[in-house]
This record gives sequence, structure tokens and C-alpha cells, in this order.
Amino acid sequence: MTNQYRAGKKALVIGGGAPNSTLIAGALTAFIDEGIEFDVISASGAGVLMGL
Repeated sequence: MTNQYRAGKKALVIGGGAPNSTLIAGALTAFIDEGIEFDVISASGAGVLMGL
């Protein structure tokens, strides 16, 4: 990977219905635990509630 791509912003796209909300919550918890931050977050459906 070149520095051109490493210097870019990180985006997270969250989608899916209510059944996936627990999976989304687990993934977001893992990102927090690993110290991974995103510059842009886009969410739809139940993902909106988790993305807030």
C-alpha cells in the first residue's frame, strides 16, 4: 500500500435491519477497544441508532 492511500480518511458504512443491530454493536465495540476511529460514518436502518 502506498502512502497515498494511507493518508486518506477512514469511513464506516453501517447498514442492516434490527436483527443485525447486535452484530453492529459488537463490531463498534471492537473498533473502540482497538482504538480505531473514523472520519466519516454513514448509517441506515438500525445502523443509525448504533452509529450515534
